[in-house]
Amino acid sequence: MRRTQPGVYLKVLALLVPKEHRVEHSNPLSPLSDEQLADMVAELEGRLARRAAGGDSKLIEAVETTAFPAPVAAPKPRQLNKVIEAADTAIGPRGRQPRKYKLLSPPSA
Repeated sequence: MRRTQPGVYLKVLALLVPKEHRVEHSNPLSPLSDEQLADMVAELEGRLARRAAGGDSKLIEAVETTAFPAPVAAPKPRQLNKVIEAADTAIGPRGRQPRKYKLLSPPSA
């Protein structure tokens, strides 16, 4: 439906949103004072300066290898559940037959 009738699809999606749903935008920085904002900016500038200087960067050391990984063994065939296997052998080699249910007749009056 999304590919063949996108208009109907969007209408259905719009109907899923409750009418009382209100989206309010808020600024998480508004309760902060000017001093707190200045401290945050100074901290971020310090982090950026340390990163640019290379003092705070995290390096990953790589080791070059030429060997190929070990081959993956073929997955083992799934083993039957022991209970199911015992039930199958108890029934016999011909296999299980579905149960036949008797229909109940209405009581005679």
